Amino acid sequence: MHFAFLWSLMESKVFGRHAHAAKIVDKVAEWHQANRLADRPWDESLHHFQSRYVNAGRVNETFRKLKFRQNDRENYVADVLTSKREGNCDVVTALLLIVWRLRNNLFHGEKWADPLQRQLQNFQHANSLIAMAIDAHDGRAHSW
Repeated sequence: MHFAFLWSLMESKVFGRHAHAAKIVDKVAEWHQANRLADRPWDESLHHFQSRYVNAGRVNETFRKLKFRQNDRENYVADVLTSKREGNCDVVTALLLIVWRLRNNLFHGEKWADPLQRQLQNFQHANSLIAMAIDAHDGRAHSW
């Protein structure tokens, strides 16, 4: 419930009511240029998604269940999760792309092969990342 509300708020406020991969990349680059990504409140979420989607230095089958489409930057996200890219801009972009894929799979995809209760941590981290994105967009210090 919280995820749906927060996503809707962010999509409207930050992405002009229509988020997609290119807009996410552009918006995070804008925040980076404005020095709104200086601290790293997203590290815990990065570690969560790395533990979920990476085994032995490679993305796993669970990562593939995110169902990236052709222009969704799947390789870029995989590079961040496997620590081939580590800059603030790259990490935040990849994390928001994961959140976007979670959203698409929940609302439009095959729904979940895993029961929703096994997704609780994903959505808790997604909610935190959405709050961070809204704060970055508004130019505020991270408030959570």
